[in-house]
Amino acid sequence: MKNLRLIFGSGVQRRRKALGWTQAQLAERVELSADGISQIERGKIAASFDTIGALAEALDVHPAELFGGLPLVPGKRHLPLTKIVERLRDATPAQLKKIGVVVNSLLED
Repeated sequence: MKNLRLIFGSGVQRRRKALGWTQAQLAERVELSADGISQIERGKIAASFDTIGALAEALDVHPAELFGGLPLVPGKRHLPLTKIVERLRDATPAQLKKIGVVVNSLLED
């Protein structure tokens, strides 16, 4: 399994870039240094629980999204997606196969 610090750091970096922010802009929002953000994004240091929470809040995502737990989506308006994911967790393999066929057909180019 990939190092959790790298997974988390990559999630922070992807979301920050999706918002069009620099490391300095994110750092200002969470009261860290730009170097601290850089180290977190590169997996060089581990973020405390408080820092994880502050980063998630500043980036407007659930902390799990920064660890790759849910797809990174804009804003906190991802409740429908969260509900879908929760329902998928209870689906049988046969149901998941059918769902995959439907989703693939809907998302084809």
